[in-house]
Amino acid sequence: MAKLEQELTGDFDRILQKILNELTGGRNSASLAGRQDFRSPGARCSHLVFERYSLRASSCLSLSLCLFEAEGKLRLSAIVSGSDEMPSLLSGWAEDSFLGRLKKALEE
Repeated sequence: MAKLEQELTGDFDRILQKILNELTGGRNSASLAGRQDFRSPGARCSHLVFERYSLRASSCLSLSLCLFEAEGKLRLSAIVSGSDEMPSLLSGWAEDSFLGRLKKALEE
């Protein structure tokens, strides 16, 4: 299991769109399996779940991501997990690779 927690600066909607574009577009893209958005006065949250098949590991990976904004502060939490059937050596590599795509979106 690979994890990322990060405080961010910028526009919530713009960051969310960059994440969606990076993870669902291009080579080795993932599909958006589910999404839930919440709003309340002064806060908002988007929870996204992506799935991707890893050819090298011959298994499916899942990335669960939460982008939260309150009082002008943004926080992101993401967890990638592979199937129990995936060999452990490949599991770590595949999970880190999937998380790397998310990190790339956040750097741009």
